[in-house]
Amino acid sequence: MLADRAWTADADDGEVRRVRPRLSDLHDEPREWHQRGLRHPDEIASLVHTRLLENVPADPAYRDFFSAE
Repeated sequence: MLADRAWTADADDGEVRRVRPRLSDLHDEPREWHQRGLRHPDEIASLVHTRLLENVPADPAYRDFFSAE
């Protein structure tokens, strides 16, 4: 899990210190998005690609806007 690894770092003197994770690392981790009830941007891009190129509905439906997860 990224969050556990990101919060600890070995210092030069051999001690383990708590280090705040970089925001860019958290953005790259889909689990961090899912914990907050969000979808990762790559998942959204995939959904948009599928909707635009492969599965064009006749009319929008309620389920198109809300996730059942």
